[in-house]
Amino acid sequence: MSTDSATPTTLSAVPKLRGNANYIEWREAIEEQLLAHDLLDIVEGTEEEPFGQKGVRKRRAGSVMPTGGTGDPGDAPKALSAVEVKQWKDWSKRESKAQAWLRMTCTEGPKRSIMGMLSAHEMWSHLENTHMVRTIERQGQLLQTLASFRLLSANSKAMTTHMESFLVTLSRYETAGGILPESQQIVLFLNSLPAAMEQWKDTYAALDEYRQTWVELERLWNRKVEDKERYETSKGSHSNGDALATHGGNHGQKGKKTGEKKEKKQRDMSKVKCWTCEKTGHFKRDCPDAEDSSKKDKTDGQANAAVEAEFEAFVGQAVQDR
Repeated sequence: MSTDSATPTTLSAVPKLRGNANYIEWREAIEEQLLAHDLLDIVEGTEEEPFGQKGVRKRRAGSVMPTGGTGDPGDAPKALSAVEVKQWKDWSKRESKAQAWLRMTCTEGPKRSIMGMLSAHEMWSHLENTHMVRTIERQGQLLQTLASFRLLSANSKAMTTHMESFLVTLSRYETAGGILPESQQIVLFLNSLPAAMEQWKDTYAALDEYRQTWVELERLWNRKVEDKERYETSKGSHSNGDALATHGGNHGQKGKKTGEKKEKKQRDMSKVKCWTCEKTGHFKRDCPDAEDSSKKDKTDGQANAAVEAEFEAFVGQAVQDR
């Protein structure tokens, strides 16, 4: 992969590293650019200098071409072949670019701390060790953010942004050292959805247990977004996200709704799991443990209480494990 096309414009999307507060955001952005330009292995230290000498480095990596040999006693240096020279120069160019990119994307404080370092890998490791916050407090903040996510409007644009924001926060939580089981990820996401999407949640709950995975959730979600986009286009209501594509007495939808009713009648209700009482045999909206008269008014409050309880239990367990 060539790195010749890299320009300062490439780094315009990378925020300047200021310190602990934005380290994860900076790392995610710079990693994308390093990966795209074949530099990530160099900064992570998995790709070492070809034909380099053993021992402590005394000069900046990529600045002096090594001689042949391993550096072991009795292994006399020898000139590199033309092929080896080209291989080393290609590596040297990428090493120098990686060093420059790390410096260019740091503000004055972090930059000064890495200026005297001799390799991109040394710089990368220093910035990680200095600014990566892997404390239970940081993980708790990000987990609380995940638990507080709420989709306020069920239009296609809001739905797309909601999923993206949830995944970004989840990625930052994991980068900070947090481990969130897949089942917990699914619960947090489902609890972030409004009452208007109960039918979609029931569709997911009706899946066989082995299919109730995050991958399947994303697949169904993307399909729902596509259906919503088609509905908005057909109605010319891109800015109106109050109604879902599966709701309303729209012409052309009757056949689909009839088909959905037939499909529901054929479902094996013994495999359906209620998200309220966690028992099988019925949907959340038909749960006998819920009070019918106040069910709709209490839906959001119950979801919030469930998330808070799950959050407290999870954080408490994380503290004990440490």
